[in-house]
Amino acid sequence: MRANSTEVGVRTFVHSAERGLVGIEESQAVFGRDLYVQGSVELRVNGVVILDRDNVDTVDALWSLFLACLGDFLEKGYGVLRFPECAYVLTLERVTGGRIVLKFEGPNAKRSASGGEREVMDGLLLGAAEFFQAVLDTSPRDEWGYRRDLGTALLLRDGLLKG
Repeated sequence: MRANSTEVGVRTFVHSAERGLVGIEESQAVFGRDLYVQGSVELRVNGVVILDRDNVDTVDALWSLFLACLGDFLEKGYGVLRFPECAYVLTLERVTGGRIVLKFEGPNAKRSASGGEREVMDGLLLGAAEFFQAVLDTSPRDEWGYRRDLGTALLLRDGLLKG
C-alpha cells in the first residue's frame, strides 16, 4: 500500500434461507422491486468495518438509496443514507485534504473511518455496479429500474475517474 493510500473493501451479501448470507456473486436470488430480498453491504475502510454483514435490509433498495447518497456527496460534499427498513444511518462528509469521513449509527452501534475520497467513492461505486450487474444477470423482471441504477453507478464512477 502506498503512503496516503486508502484500502477499501465493498462486498454485497444476499440472505438465503438455505445457506444464510452468501456473496452476491454466489447468489442466484431473483430480484424484483416487490420481492424485498434481504441482504447486506459490507464496507471496510483501512481495515475499519463501517457496514457489516449483520446490517441486513432490503438490499436492492439499499443500493438504490446508496446511489442517491453518493450522488449527493459528489455534488454537495455531504450525503446521508437512511436504511430502508432499519434504524441505521450512514453519513459521508468531505473534509480537507481530499478525504472523506464515513459515520455509521444504528441501535447499539457507532463506527467511523476516514480515507481518500477518490478511493472510497470508487470502491462504493464499483460495489454498486457489481451488485446491479449481478441482479440483471439473474433477474430479468423489473430490469429497467436495475438497468437505470447500473447506468447511474457507471456514470458517477466515470465522472469520478475523469475528474
